[in-house]
Amino acid sequence: MGATVKLLQGFSSAYVYADDVTYSFKNKDTLSFFNAQFGYGHAETFDWDNPNISFDFIAKPSIGFDLGAVYEWRPDAPDDEYTDPSNPHKYKLRAGISILDIGRLRYDKFGSNDFIANGNNIPIDIFEVESIDALDDTLEQRFGFQPEATDYKVSLPTSFGLQLDYHAVDRLYINFNGLIALNPVKNRAFINGVSQFSLSPRYEGKLWGIYLPQTVNAFGKYYSGITLRLGPFVVGSNTVVSQLIQKDPTYGLDIHAGVRIPILYAYQKIEKKVAIVDRDGDGLNDTDDACPDIAGPVDNKGCPYPDRDADGTFDKDDDCPDVAGKKDLRGCPDRDDDGTRDSEDRCPDIAGVLDLQGCPDRDVDGIADLDDLCPDKPGDKAHSGCPDSDGDGIYDNEDACIDVKGLVENRGCPYADKDGDGIKDTEDACPETPGPFENKGCPWSDIDGDGVFDKDDDCPKTPGVLENRGCPKIEKREQDILDYAFQNLEFETGKAIIRTTSFESLNRLADLLVSKPTYKLKISGHTDNVGNDASNMTLSKNRANAVKKYLQDKGVKGDNLLPEWFGETKPIDSNDTPAGRQRNRRVEMKVVFE
Repeated sequence: MGATVKLLQGFSSAYVYADDVTYSFKNKDTLSFFNAQFGYGHAETFDWDNPNISFDFIAKPSIGFDLGAVYEWRPDAPDDEYTDPSNPHKYKLRAGISILDIGRLRYDKFGSNDFIANGNNIPIDIFEVESIDALDDTLEQRFGFQPEATDYKVSLPTSFGLQLDYHAVDRLYINFNGLIALNPVKNRAFINGVSQFSLSPRYEGKLWGIYLPQTVNAFGKYYSGITLRLGPFVVGSNTVVSQLIQKDPTYGLDIHAGVRIPILYAYQKIEKKVAIVDRDGDGLNDTDDACPDIAGPVDNKGCPYPDRDADGTFDKDDDCPDVAGKKDLRGCPDRDDDGTRDSEDRCPDIAGVLDLQGCPDRDVDGIADLDDLCPDKPGDKAHSGCPDSDGDGIYDNEDACIDVKGLVENRGCPYADKDGDGIKDTEDACPETPGPFENKGCPWSDIDGDGVFDKDDDCPKTPGVLENRGCPKIEKREQDILDYAFQNLEFETGKAIIRTTSFESLNRLADLLVSKPTYKLKISGHTDNVGNDASNMTLSKNRANAVKKYLQDKGVKGDNLLPEWFGETKPIDSNDTPAGRQRNRRVEMKVVFE
C-alpha cells in the first residue's frame, strides 16, 4: 500500500456555466435573455489578450493525495523464494487499485461573479470585446454581478484506477488498466477527467521486452501503440500505431522513454529444519520430553494432565472433575443435550433453549413453557406469554371469548347485536335492521329510492344519480335548449312584453318541460340600475311572471314554474357601461328538482 502527498498550486483558471437559458433573437444582431442564471468566475491572471503573461502562483496552497494498493497472488512460489523480491516472475496475478488526484485548488474571484441575464433586445456586438476586463465590465454593467461568492474551488480530475496483470505462460503477460474519471456533479468549476481502458499484452525477456497497449476512452476513441525494452532502456508510444493506420487519426501523439535502474535486494533463504525424534508425537523432542512414550502438553514437560472422571477434560480445566461431562461445557454433564449444564438447567431432562436456562419454548415467543400461560400460542412477556387472538385489546389469559372481539367490561365477549351493525341491541333503535351509529342503528331514509340517502340527496323527492348527488342528470341536448332559451329571451324596452323573436326558443323549452314532468324551472328576473328601485323590482317581477305565463300557456304545469325577482340587487356586470347594463337586464332560467 502507498500514498502520495502533493502540494498544490495554481497559475490561473476560469469557468462559466448555465443550467437553463431561455433566450430569443429578434434579428441576427439583437438578443434577449429571460432570467437566465449564469455561473461565472476567473482568477486575476486569466486574460486571453496577453498569452505571454508571466504567471504567479495565485491559488491558495492546498494538499492533494494519491492512494493505492497492490496485491500479488503467488500460488507456485517455493518457500525459500517467497521472500525474494528480485524474482519478477513469481506471481500469477497482480491486482492493484488506486485513487489519483484527490484535491482541489481555491481561487479568489477577480472582477467577476455569478449573474442573472435578463434583458430585451440586447445588441450582440456589445459582447465583442478585446480582453477579459472588457468582458467583465460589459457583463456587470448590463446584468449586475451577484456579490455572494468571493472565491471558487477547482477540483482536480480525480479518478479511480484498477490494474490487473495476469502471468499467462512463461514470460507472456496480459495487463488490464482501467481509469474511471470521478467528475463531481455539484462542482461546476472542475477539471474534467476522461475515463479510459487499456489492454496490453507483453513479453518480458531477460534482455528485451515488447508491449502492445490497446486503449479506448469514454468518447469511443481507440488508440494502439508499441513500447520496446532493450536492456535497461525503454522507448515507445501509446498512440503511434493507431495514428499510422487510422484513416482519420486523432489529435495528439504520446511518446515516452526511460531507463530502468535495478535495485539490489538482500534476502535470506529459509533454512531447512532438522528432523527431531518424537515417539509420542506431542511435538516435543524426546530428549526434552519427561514422558516420551505418552503424549502430553509442552507446558507440562510432555506429560499428560490428570483427568479423574476420564471425560477428556483435564482436571485443571474441568469445572466438574468428579462427574464425566462434555469438553465444550468445561467437563460438566448435560443430560438432555441442549447445551446447558445440568447444574444451570431448569429443565435438565427436557431439551430446551440456552437463553431460557435449558427449558423448551414450544411457541417460540421467548418465554419458557414453565412460565408461559399460553405455551402453544406466541405472546408477550407482559401478559405471561399470551397473545390477543381476537385483537380486541384483551389478552387470552383474561379473555372469556378469545376468538371473538369483545369489550373489557364484558370480559372480552361482545354484547348482543342481532343485526350485526356494531351497536348493541339495548342501544339500537332498530335492532333487527342494520344501520349506522349516527342514526341510532337505523338505516338512512331514501324517499325517492335512487340509492342516495336523503341526508346526502340534493333532490330527495326526485330520483337521480349518485354522481349528481341524487339529482337527475341533465343531458347535453337538454342543457342546450335551456341555454338557447336564455340567450334568445328578449323583452320590449322597459316592458314585460316578450318579443316574438324569443318564441321559437321558448316553445322548445316548453316541449322539454312537458316531456320532463319532474323538472321544475326557476325563473329569476333582474334589471340594471337605471330608474328607481321600486319600479325596477316591479319590472323584474312582471318579466319573470311573463315567462311563466307563456310557458304555462304552452302546456307546462304552473306548479313546475317558480318565478322570483330581484330588481337591480344582483348585477353580474358593471352598470357603468351600456354593455354591462345590457348583461344585467336578464331573466335567468334554471332546472331544479325536489
